[in-house]
Amino acid sequence: MIRPVFAVAALVVVAAFLSGCAGRTPERAEASGLHYLKVGQYERAVSDFEYAVDKEPGRFYSRLGLGEALIGAGRPDAARSHLEVAYTLRPNDSEAVEALARAMLESGDKNAMSKFLNGLASRQQRVEDWMRYGRFSRAAGDMDEARRAFLTAAKLDKGMTVEPQVALADLYEEVGDRENALRRLRMALFLAPESDELKARVRAMGETPGPTFAMRPEEAE
Repeated sequence: MIRPVFAVAALVVVAAFLSGCAGRTPERAEASGLHYLKVGQYERAVSDFEYAVDKEPGRFYSRLGLGEALIGAGRPDAARSHLEVAYTLRPNDSEAVEALARAMLESGDKNAMSKFLNGLASRQQRVEDWMRYGRFSRAAGDMDEARRAFLTAAKLDKGMTVEPQVALADLYEEVGDRENALRRLRMALFLAPESDELKARVRAMGETPGPTFAMRPEEAE
């Protein structure tokens, strides 16, 4: 579940590899680590990031990269301590939050993951934080918490965007609640009436997404 990370730092990779300067530095090690992380060579990325962190413990991208690489290498327990440091360095960085939550989940500490993301969402009361908590709760198999999180996101969103509606439709469909899944798809189509993907899902459920099918989201004011 490794995503491309550090869009800002991507330029560093190019600069470092094109640089003619000799000797290994934390900057060059970090750039090399980012390259190997991107191409899925996780152990080589771990080695590079460990060098950078050893030389400069406060390097945010090296800490984050090391955590991501360790997760990719199948060592989420080891990743967690580095990601906790990265989160401490930049608590508002969404990639640090995501990576730390993944490390918690993949190491089997679902309770810590839930407490971490639920606390963050409760404090900040932002749609994206509740959506994240819903996604991770669903991945952890806690469908009740996932439903609560997605409903909270939809309420905060005031029924203005399609993502919370689709997330709820997905959840209901996964647990076999056809009625509520279809109802949320109707609300999603109200917000994205031209979506062929949504229409195809409705048809797959045996319904026809005609002109009167869409439904205004119940959270809309």
